[in-house]
Amino acid sequence: MNTVDVKQVIDENQVETLLADWTDPNEEISEILDLLGSKQLPVVAIFPANRPNEPIVLRGWYTKEELIQKLMEAGPSQGIAAEDGSHDADGLAKGH
Repeated sequence: MNTVDVKQVIDENQVETLLADWTDPNEEISEILDLLGSKQLPVVAIFPANRPNEPIVLRGWYTKEELIQKLMEAGPSQGIAAEDGSHDADGLAKGH
């Protein structure tokens, strides 16, 4: 979801995004969709840095607010200082 609000959260948390286009299905994308538990499209997978093996998954249609909430749950990418600067935050989100 390409809106100003979503882009702001992505930029602030230095989220790395990846778009997998399944227009021409391939085995790699099919395997990832199987691992995520659904081939229902669209699907957004957010991989928090502190628990990358536990992705936050949005299947089908979702709202801008839901996407922002899930990105915030995942938190910032590794190495971004917390707001008070006392420690590094630990979350990474991937999505589109």
